[in-house]
Amino acid sequence: MVDLFKTETVNDTVNSDILIDETMSIVTADENFEAISGNNALFIYTRYIHPDDVSRFTEALKDYAESGKYIVVRMLYQTGEYHWMLTRITDGGVSETRGHMYDINIMDAALITTQIDNLNSQIERYSSYLGMCENVLFSYDILNDDFNIFMTSDGHQTLSFYHGTLNAWEEDKIKTDALG
Repeated sequence: MVDLFKTETVNDTVNSDILIDETMSIVTADENFEAISGNNALFIYTRYIHPDDVSRFTEALKDYAESGKYIVVRMLYQTGEYHWMLTRITDGGVSETRGHMYDINIMDAALITTQIDNLNSQIERYSSYLGMCENVLFSYDILNDDFNIFMTSDGHQTLSFYHGTLNAWEEDKIKTDALG
């Protein structure tokens, strides 16, 4: 399975973590940031952001949420090209010398597109496998307590026998004495 937020460099695309302070100075950056900066490291983060996107970025810093805020901005690569970057902003704490700091995670949109294409390819392959069997299957999402019992036919049709919570299904089976 593809991890959408795994740190990797793929075909000149990047996913990187950076820490900046309230003056936009880069405090730390991981090695993947070198794919953007090259050897010409500019120490002011907003110099990498397209001039038309800087004000949106600085506004997003002011409005960041505890869980993080996402914004899409264009960033200048060492090649002189701008790439669209999904940027997540989270609280980086407060430093006595640097003031408020922000953790920035950036991911090149091209990397996201590649990963989505890979996931769609996997979905097609797994759908083909499921279409070859005629067994009753189930899925369970533990975070949302979403329980689904189904059967696939010809890889295109899905017959759902139950969709709801696991507890509701269990209670129904106990009441009807159908656990066996």
